[in-house]
Amino acid sequence: MLNKTKINAAVCAVAAAFMAHPAWALNNRSWVVSFGSDNNNCTAFFPCKTFQHAHDVTVDGGEVDVLDAGDYGGLMITKSITIDGGNMGYIQTSVAFVPAITVDAPPTGKVILRNLSIGSQPQVAGNTAGIAWFTGQALSIEGVSISGVETGIAVGPPITDFGAPRLLIKDVTIRNCSVTGIQIEGFTNNTGQHPTTTEATMDHVTIENTATGVYVAEGKANIIHSVFSHASVGAVAAQTEINLDDSSVFYSARGVRALGANAIVRIAGDNVHDNTVALDTLVGGQIVSFGNNRILGNGSGETPSSTTALK
Repeated sequence: MLNKTKINAAVCAVAAAFMAHPAWALNNRSWVVSFGSDNNNCTAFFPCKTFQHAHDVTVDGGEVDVLDAGDYGGLMITKSITIDGGNMGYIQTSVAFVPAITVDAPPTGKVILRNLSIGSQPQVAGNTAGIAWFTGQALSIEGVSISGVETGIAVGPPITDFGAPRLLIKDVTIRNCSVTGIQIEGFTNNTGQHPTTTEATMDHVTIENTATGVYVAEGKANIIHSVFSHASVGAVAAQTEINLDDSSVFYSARGVRALGANAIVRIAGDNVHDNTVALDTLVGGQIVSFGNNRILGNGSGETPSSTTALK
């Protein structure tokens, strides 16, 4: 589990540096540019320098957009908002324990992160994540590239009175992560452990050269049209559920793993090949096939726990 207390302490220390600016009327839409200034009001005529300042001067439910290519700094999101990098916005993690983007929105908060690139300075260590989601109702991550952090996307918002948190990850590439590409699991802080019931949808996600591609320990995930390669384990359901459809898992030590008596992975229309072990079940986990997969060229483990008919 992520330690939210440690991350938030580091985030607050960094965010304090951005709080000393004049009071502005809030914008429906704010703009950043590489030569901008955080003394500006973030309009298109007077754009600012950082995503954080633009976020702070934007209304709840508003949008931040990018005018040219540049590194716009780390960001802590505390409201419903859209951050659109326009395929030009970049964020580099530069402080230990501080994710590039932290989402700590209200219980009804809805956040969209779109068309961004996220990376890490090589010397930065210590639980760095590209995107860490702690609170909020819905998070959409679209057209984002993440590379070189420990965990690409860490997800763990607790359930609220407004139902299970909803996660959409679409057209996303994650590579070269030392721990996990996408992790769905609750977090710990000074009040204890907080499990999550996140309902995740992943569509056209590519994860390569990570220790673990996707790790789902709580909530559930539906994954379609995605590729996981060159991992210790491509996709793991740990005491929970993954539905893996029309996807490919290859060149990994373990392709698909179901871990624990309550774990189930359903596979349909998938390519699982050139892995040391294709399908890996541990401690009572189950991998159920719909009989229309292509599982071949692996070292072992090509037989699912059971096969069921397509319906």
